[in-house]
Amino acid sequence: MILRKVVGRTMAEALERVRKEVGSDAIIVETSFSGGVATVIAKREPHPPQDAPENPWKGTPYVLEQPEPKLVLPVGFRPFAEELAEFGLSQKLIKILLRAVKGLDPHLLKKGNPSLPGVLRRVLAGLIPTAGDSGTALRSQPTPRSKALALVGPTGVGKTTTLAKLAAQATIHQDLSVGIISTDTFRIAAVEQLRAFAEMMGAPFRVAFTPQDLRAALREFQHHDRIFIDTTGRSPKDAASLKAMRGFLADMPIEVHLCLSAGTRRRDLIANLRAFQPFEPSFITLTKWDETLAPGEALSLAIERNIPLSWITNGQNVPEDLLPAEGAIIAKAAIQETIPA
Repeated sequence: MILRKVVGRTMAEALERVRKEVGSDAIIVETSFSGGVATVIAKREPHPPQDAPENPWKGTPYVLEQPEPKLVLPVGFRPFAEELAEFGLSQKLIKILLRAVKGLDPHLLKKGNPSLPGVLRRVLAGLIPTAGDSGTALRSQPTPRSKALALVGPTGVGKTTTLAKLAAQATIHQDLSVGIISTDTFRIAAVEQLRAFAEMMGAPFRVAFTPQDLRAALREFQHHDRIFIDTTGRSPKDAASLKAMRGFLADMPIEVHLCLSAGTRRRDLIANLRAFQPFEPSFITLTKWDETLAPGEALSLAIERNIPLSWITNGQNVPEDLLPAEGAIIAKAAIQETIPA
């Protein structure tokens, strides 16, 4: 990941320099104009090998990474590094943040500099991939790119509750017609929970026991604005069940979101990414954000693998405890407004 600060006499000149020096694929993180000088902060991912797949879910399976070497930290940055490590952010990302701040203005790293917290939050926010960055308008309300959306993931991460929140927000806040489908025939309680919720909303509900049932339900609901599909939670170790479930959803116009608990350890997160890689999820939804003190581990993996976040759930209330993932809000949760003691 490359971060550059570029200046010019005008904003047009600075942007042209970004195009030439950083590349036409650069992403603008921040712009400002002060004292007759235009400043642009831009980022760009290193170019992958020519034969590397564009989709991060395809290609070589994920493997456990080697630990990052211990950082030598400037005195002014040390309390923030400790705060970010406590939040769960990886050493790799803390190192990237330090390098970015050094590149912008080394004086920010002096002890007690009041500007450092705000700069760190803006840089971190610019690094977080979200559905809004991918062309999906999630900034105010969830708006999937596909009419049909399926939630997949391991057991116990809250897929059914998250689906209820999505359906309720689409109905209440967007005034959209909604259809709900459950393929989770493994848990009768989950089916009945969704059925009761759909009846309360006045939304049609179907249970799909086979891929043919799912296709029929999708055809039946084709005139609805949104179709939400619940799936059975599977252990990342259960390869046979995962393969069968992938076949259940294959070759259908469904946008897949992988639900992961925000409090999951990094090693288990990597195992889940590897296990659900064949589903080629478009996004990650982080659930149970309110139940962990270190959501940064899940956040770090999404940033490092450049997998966009779609939603964050932060409680059990339906539909209130569901937020579209936004870099600025997440960064503010990670970095205090004031300098840590």
